[in-house]
Amino acid sequence: MSHVRTELRASVRAALEAAIPDVTWQKAHWQVAGSGQLPLGGVGTPRTRNQMIDLSTSERAVDLLVVLKREGGADLEDDLDAESVVIERTVLPVLETVSYDFDLVETQFDGDASGEISVGTLSMLFRAVLQTETGNPD
Repeated sequence: MSHVRTELRASVRAALEAAIPDVTWQKAHWQVAGSGQLPLGGVGTPRTRNQMIDLSTSERAVDLLVVLKREGGADLEDDLDAESVVIERTVLPVLETVSYDFDLVETQFDGDASGEISVGTLSMLFRAVLQTETGNPD
């Protein structure tokens, strides 16, 4: 079996590929992309906090990060706001299948107009609390 975070990333990525098909959803979301490669998205799990409930059960609070980069003009932030609605409506039902406690924690926009084309980055941090066997994260 694979790690619970691996399965979570794969499930969310598959749902996003279906919901926003014009975006290339890659595994290595942290890699820098040139403007010709946009729109580009990724799903990561940068942090997990673990707490032992009892000798057989651990609670894992998994942070899930969705990043979307797009080119745009004056309406770039508005366009990414609209994308954030689609992402939230896509990711939360996936988290509900694996977690009893989940939510969107933070949404962040970053614009870069230093090149010939403006690029906006939307970052959405979700958190899902899972229970697994102690010492067995799959």
